[in-house]
Amino acid sequence: MKALIFLLLLNPLVWAQDNARFSLEDPAKIVAEEFSKTPCRECHVSEFEVWEKTGHARSFWELHRKAPAMEIAQKMGVSLIKRDSPCLKCHYTINDLEPPVRAISGVSCESCHGAALDWVQVHADYGTPGADPKLEMPEHREQRIQTSLDAGMRRGDDFYALALRCLECHSVPDAELVNRGGHSTGTRNFDFLEMSQGAIRHNFLQSFLEGDGRTNAEAEPDEQRRMFVLGRVAALEIALRNLAQSNQEVYGQAQLRFLRESRRKLQSVQDRLQLGHFQKMLTSTADVTVRTDKVTLLEKAKNIGDWAMALEKESLSADWSALDGLIQGTDSEAESAPETPIGPDPAHSTFATLGPGQCVSCHGDQNRWWISDPHGQSVDPFFEASERVQEITARYGLASQDWLRGDSPCMACHGSVITGREKREVQDGVGCESCHGPGSGYLDPHQEGEKGTGDRRSGYIAALTLGLHPLRQAETRAATCASCHYIQDEKLLASGHRSGEKFAIQTALDKIKHWPEPLDFTADAAAYTAISQAKGPVPQVEVADLPAPVSASLSTMPEPARNEAGPSPETAVGKLPGEVLSHVRPNPKHPVIGPDRCVSCHEPQAQWWGRDVHYRSLDPFFDQNEKNQKIAAKYGIEQRDWLRGTHVCMDCHGTVISGRESRNASQGVGCEACHGPGGDYLEPHQEGKKADGVPRPGFTQSLPLGLNPLQEIDARAEACMSCHKIPDARLVEAGHPDGLRFDFAAGVKQIRHWDNPLEDSAVLSATYARVSGISPEQAQASRAAAAVVPEVQTTTDTPVELNDLPPLDPNTDSATLLKQIQQRLERIRSAVQKRSQ
Repeated sequence: MKALIFLLLLNPLVWAQDNARFSLEDPAKIVAEEFSKTPCRECHVSEFEVWEKTGHARSFWELHRKAPAMEIAQKMGVSLIKRDSPCLKCHYTINDLEPPVRAISGVSCESCHGAALDWVQVHADYGTPGADPKLEMPEHREQRIQTSLDAGMRRGDDFYALALRCLECHSVPDAELVNRGGHSTGTRNFDFLEMSQGAIRHNFLQSFLEGDGRTNAEAEPDEQRRMFVLGRVAALEIALRNLAQSNQEVYGQAQLRFLRESRRKLQSVQDRLQLGHFQKMLTSTADVTVRTDKVTLLEKAKNIGDWAMALEKESLSADWSALDGLIQGTDSEAESAPETPIGPDPAHSTFATLGPGQCVSCHGDQNRWWISDPHGQSVDPFFEASERVQEITARYGLASQDWLRGDSPCMACHGSVITGREKREVQDGVGCESCHGPGSGYLDPHQEGEKGTGDRRSGYIAALTLGLHPLRQAETRAATCASCHYIQDEKLLASGHRSGEKFAIQTALDKIKHWPEPLDFTADAAAYTAISQAKGPVPQVEVADLPAPVSASLSTMPEPARNEAGPSPETAVGKLPGEVLSHVRPNPKHPVIGPDRCVSCHEPQAQWWGRDVHYRSLDPFFDQNEKNQKIAAKYGIEQRDWLRGTHVCMDCHGTVISGRESRNASQGVGCEACHGPGGDYLEPHQEGKKADGVPRPGFTQSLPLGLNPLQEIDARAEACMSCHKIPDARLVEAGHPDGLRFDFAAGVKQIRHWDNPLEDSAVLSATYARVSGISPEQAQASRAAAAVVPEVQTTTDTPVELNDLPPLDPNTDSATLLKQIQQRLERIRSAVQKRSQ
């Protein structure tokens, strides 16, 4: 039922379309009549007194008088902020009075707890004489609460629902208001726990039940942990929903950064709790960009909400005390980050770097410019694993999982590295402090004095001694630009990075659109030349060749055989050190683009896929399934690497998008696993109209571009065999099913999106036997063996005498295969008997 409440919360179109743009609650169900006339005040006296002193309440009296608000209203064409205005949505409460729509209060009880018409009477019905809550029976209380929730109430202990509601406004739910009106992009560092336990705290319930109702109690430690975690999860869902309504303008870029910051904060929680739900959330959102389509973003948001509700239920009995240091500020967000540096230590200034989020509240116009500028987007190619980033970092020798670390050589110029987080993932591109200097020392002082005095302002003069760069001077501007744009690192140049010798500083500075007044940049070119000459010439080096594996993934080399052999028996036994790389399914010559690109046209098939086991093939990895743990431990794959696209598990259990092989897979077995990698045939395969018995032109054109002709039984058998028949003897030894008993006929008939009737089971079975080389006798022998093999075969502490078992040969005759199986069973029984002794 909470899912319904969330749906109503985040879909205002369920009520009058005319009022949807003015309120996140249904105005027809608001029971308050004006500022102080609300039924809530009759019972919740203490809560009302707290509310009256908050900014939520004061917005009714103050907002419309503020200069920034009036400026935004003018840009939006609004004459009266408290009438017929988009400001009403988040800053006020309205009800369904006669037009024009008007505010009756600031952010009030019903703004957070839900429009009360359907639940206001129910939630206060204790079923006792005199409506005494102290005499209410437990069964009645449970029913009363559930009825109130069903009617749309958000109770004080519905932390996820309340966090969503808070963040929906604090992240600004209106792209046009930001892009056209110049509104800020939201409260970037909003913390649900901190806000709910701060000035707006009104927790008088226990005091009301036990005493005089005047004690405003803090939440219990267990509740605070839940608020902390669920608030961070809610930020992830809201960021996705906001991104779905935006584009690549300022709003979209801001929401993408909000998403990344939310992921970073959730990662800090996951580092300490290691829960499957968090890993699902992090992996699902790793590949989001401003170009991700709306349907995909909303589906990801829905998944976050589903996982959050499961998490909220589990949290009632969970021990999350490991988060206490993080909550109390004694444990750094970055404490669990890897300690090994991967590049030279960042050049630390005397002053700490704070990050661009600290500048937004005062410098809104500059922030909006920055977000849409290449400086603000300089980190995006690393998140998106662009081809150029892959090539340069491959030559440089930098692994993809290290690209975004603050101590990587890339982030010295492409990202904003916050002091104390040098080993964490960078979230922002080249930010304010990259040019203006690290701001911890001058953040407060630089605001002092009258702006009209310019560089004579007392705050500006003080700030120059506290880390602020005097960018009014051409020499300072030139030195600042040259620090990143003039490259002398021989290794970086040999990796294919531009040198910056041809950097046109005057043209670049003309594009910086946030100077307080026009400046003359004619002297900057000469200053830049002088600085570059003082640094010395750019080394002349040749660009190195790409390493072979990367060269293969970026070129159009012929597609390798789909079932190349696994490790030899001599190396297949035991745990090998180091990284275990994929070898079952090498990168195809056509790029894999992921199932998200197929959904818009193939909706019925997508709906079927969402219910099928292929879609859920990643769940055991997210959920840290015990069987997976045993197999991975024996095979030699660390748990943190299970989902990486370069590892053997994701060959068959996940969709690995081309260019993201070193990142975690986020979707199960998708369309392209069977239909072939779609990067080259995506557009051609749509051409022409369907006709009975006649292939469409697009279908014919697509076959040489990677499309598998699955109407042919042999092609279907080959597609299934590529995963269901396991050629890796070491993987089988680790406890993975060998695939000999896979029933191709039954499997094909479960695929519910064929256009045409399917062939007879006998024909399908015979075809699979011929293509795979697995005879019915071999399959039967494998099923018989699987029925009696003890669990000890897949445990991580397998006796030494089992480590040298000869691998099964699936291509041998059935008599020999049965003999091999019998020998293995005898060895296993003997090992079990020894262990029991």
